[in-house]
Amino acid sequence: MPNAQLGVGVGGAGSWSRTTPLRYEVDIVTGFDDGVIMDASGGTRIPAGRNNYADQNGLPAAVARFAIQPGRGEVGVAIQSGPYNRTHVAGAEVDGTRFVHVLAADGIAHAMGLELATEAAAALIDIPPGLEGLYAERQWGASLEATRTLRAPLFHAWRGTSLSGGFRAETVDFDAELPGDSRTRVAASLNIRPQPTSILRFGWYYEWKRDRFDNLTPLAGLTLTAASYF
Repeated sequence: MPNAQLGVGVGGAGSWSRTTPLRYEVDIVTGFDDGVIMDASGGTRIPAGRNNYADQNGLPAAVARFAIQPGRGEVGVAIQSGPYNRTHVAGAEVDGTRFVHVLAADGIAHAMGLELATEAAAALIDIPPGLEGLYAERQWGASLEATRTLRAPLFHAWRGTSLSGGFRAETVDFDAELPGDSRTRVAASLNIRPQPTSILRFGWYYEWKRDRFDNLTPLAGLTLTAASYF
């Protein structure tokens, strides 16, 4: 799913070919509100408007994802679309319906002892007249991550554990019509899995951050993250 949101849906599996499984999923999720442009001081930010409840337009967004699994890998395509603005206030029409569209593609492959994961996404946002130039109408981003298992299990009797190292490069352009408003980052990490569905990650990153006036700010830091998947 391009954005993590509450919702309901259906999914299933089939065959793309005799040897290639196919998985699909279609969902209806809570959708977007005008926080896409009103709650983000830096410009258009889709995550700032992905909590659309009763005090907003109340309309859901539709999501669909299709993935094939050739060999040990996977290639998937997902699309999400939904309105983000209120069209009526106190019974009076104040605006036409304006949409957010997000298209994402991802893939996983294995080569030379590495697990390679890549993802790319593009977003189209319908900006009201008079606000063009202040808020982005087109955004995109991409990432590539390589991970190698260094030891599994960590200890002979500790089944299901592993230690791996990873390198990640990613870039995001928050406004495709400007030379700035972008971030590019490289990162390295050491990952400990106490069980297959949990991870403890020690990381380092270096980032090139550009504001809407194309001013460069380099950043670097250390990170510690923990996650569990259900």
